[in-house]
Amino acid sequence: MLYNNYNCIKDNNYIKGKSTEVKNIKSVKKKRTYYTDKKVNAARTNIQMYQWAKDIMNESVENAEYYLSLGIDYLWSLVTSQGIPRSGAVCDDGCPVCGKGINKFGHYPWIADSANMPWKLKCPNCGTIFPSNDFEAYYKSGIGKYGLFYPERADTSLLKNMLYPEKSKNWCVDDGYGVIDEKGRRYTFAAYYNHWYIWMDGSVASGERKNSILCIIKALKDAYLYTGESKYAKAGVIILDRVADVYPDMDVSQYRIEDGYRHNHGITKKGNITGAISECEVAKKLIGAYDAFFPEIYNKDCTDVISFLSEKLFYYQTHIIQLFHLETK
Repeated sequence: MLYNNYNCIKDNNYIKGKSTEVKNIKSVKKKRTYYTDKKVNAARTNIQMYQWAKDIMNESVENAEYYLSLGIDYLWSLVTSQGIPRSGAVCDDGCPVCGKGINKFGHYPWIADSANMPWKLKCPNCGTIFPSNDFEAYYKSGIGKYGLFYPERADTSLLKNMLYPEKSKNWCVDDGYGVIDEKGRRYTFAAYYNHWYIWMDGSVASGERKNSILCIIKALKDAYLYTGESKYAKAGVIILDRVADVYPDMDVSQYRIEDGYRHNHGITKKGNITGAISECEVAKKLIGAYDAFFPEIYNKDCTDVISFLSEKLFYYQTHIIQLFHLETK
């Protein structure tokens, strides 16, 4: 039985280097408990009988196939860690170029194109693209142990204006912690992108298919529930496994409203990936996906999943295979 018994590091402090204590945990989960067989069978019966149900399935499968086409390495690497801030807004004063003119485009006006311009935001009012530096290259240069981002490791030569030669070399350059202008205002471009286009599945300005973690997990979950095809669940399990690596250390309280970061935590200053209010939905969706994928984990041969995670263990010293005692039958 896969994952029936396993060892895990107490409090996940292995990432921080605080603890190497292990304890044995006996899994009590044996089957799906929310997405029951009755619910799944009802959905599949509807798909056979009704066009509206077929349309829902086809859309889910189309989205899931698109995400699979990006490659498992891409999906695993998409997960960011605590070292990259999150923020639900860029700046109360709008755009660095056109100011509050952007506000007429709504609460979440910034446009992004994950496929063609990763880590970039476009102002819908003036058309300026931010940040001016190649943040994607900078971010990748800072990836180190455990596959996490370390600012001290990142190549600072990449922190220069590459888009607007008529401006200074430091104009609107974001190192992940925002752009601070001459008036002390912080524009959190990378943090906003990280929040809305890496993690969250809420609606944003572009209205396009988003390559965000929650969107991908939902598409894979739905496609698996509707079709029963293992490939969707296996990709989803790999993403969830990677989220489990970083989730315990995610903490929005380190990115304060006083410093220009925006989270809907109801002034509690609490939350993991996002503010405590939205975090409830994040946790619900992650747990729901785990429940949906569970038959693939518990009953099936996950050799290819284990093989992929083993490669990540070897390269990045991640924990899952090293610390989990796997029993298969």
